[in-house]
Amino acid sequence: METSQNLQPQKAKLITLLLLATGVFFLLFFVTKNYFFPPGETVKPSTVVQHSNPTHTPAENPANLGPKVEVKSNPIVDTLIIKSLNAYNAKDYNGAINNCLEALKIDSKNIIVLNNLCAAYNALGQYKEGAAACQRALEIDPEYQLAKNNLQWAQQALKGQ
Repeated sequence: METSQNLQPQKAKLITLLLLATGVFFLLFFVTKNYFFPPGETVKPSTVVQHSNPTHTPAENPANLGPKVEVKSNPIVDTLIIKSLNAYNAKDYNGAINNCLEALKIDSKNIIVLNNLCAAYNALGQYKEGAAACQRALEIDPEYQLAKNNLQWAQQALKGQ
C-alpha cells in the first residue's frame, strides 16, 4: 500500500506531464494554424458573401473582383446590403431588390448595391433591369470585375431571349 508521501511525487510528475503536453499542443497549433487556417483579408460586412457561383454573386468577392474605387461605409447602407444578401441567399430576390433600392435612396452611387441589384434582377430573369444596374456600377468603377461578370450574365441571357 502506498502512502500519501509516495503519491506526492507521482502527482507532481503527472501535473508536469499534463502541462508539458498542453504546451506542446499549443506550440503545434500556433505553428501550424496558418497552414490549416490561412490568414485572410479583413473584410467589411458590406463585402462579405457566401455563394457557390463566384461569377454570378450578388456582392463582391474580397479576392480580386471587388471595386477599385473606395466605397464609403454607411451603417444603414451596410445593414441593407447584408439584408439584401440574406434575402438573395434565401432566394427571396424581390426582398433583395427592395433592400437594394432602399440603400440606393441613401447612396445612389454605391457600386456594391448596384451590383447586388443586378444579380437579384438577373436571378428573377429581369435581365434588362439587371444590365442597367451593372452598367451604372461600371460607369462609376469601370474595373469592377464582379459587375462586369454580372453584366455579361444579363447580356448573354438577353441575347438568348
